[in-house]
Amino acid sequence: MRRVLVLAAGALGLAACEQATKCEIPRGGATPAPVVAAAPQPCAAQVETAVGFTSAARQDKLIVEALGPDCTNPAMLARVIDGKGRLVYAEMTSGKWLMNAEMFPQGAGTPRGVAENLYDIGEPNSMNLPVWRAGARAPERGNYGAYEALVPQAAYERLRALNAPTLIKRGGAESGTFYIYDPENGEAVAVAKFAV
Repeated sequence: MRRVLVLAAGALGLAACEQATKCEIPRGGATPAPVVAAAPQPCAAQVETAVGFTSAARQDKLIVEALGPDCTNPAMLARVIDGKGRLVYAEMTSGKWLMNAEMFPQGAGTPRGVAENLYDIGEPNSMNLPVWRAGARAPERGNYGAYEALVPQAAYERLRALNAPTLIKRGGAESGTFYIYDPENGEAVAVAKFAV
């Protein structure tokens, strides 16, 4: 997970560099002056919430930040730190579509609104996810218009049977990804994508 966070931070730095270094090379042989990339800046105050993800007790912290030189398209950096201070989830995603209030009305078109509404932790609990019956090619869709497992059947059913809280990362107003904390590996696992 720490590698994911380091890679995500590197990607944010490269995105900031790309946005800050768009320039034309002057004609006549002159060399352009070097452009210093703008460091990612907070687009809104960090959102930190006490959550119950690694267990039902609210001992974990969900931290979401909106960062970037262009706050109309911030990078959304999220982390879940367990009660012992261990990183159990980290992900960075573009805020481009999330900042569109028509596509993601929960965010109200603001970096703070997106940071406050990008994640849900708790319900539905893992046992409420659709069953993947023996011999079936995929899990049942349940109440979802679309539902796709992201792990093999054995892992899906093992994680579902934990009767654990889920983390939902929204992909828009009516879609997202379910994560379940895997105590055997000490990290969150993306189990399924859904759309209503």
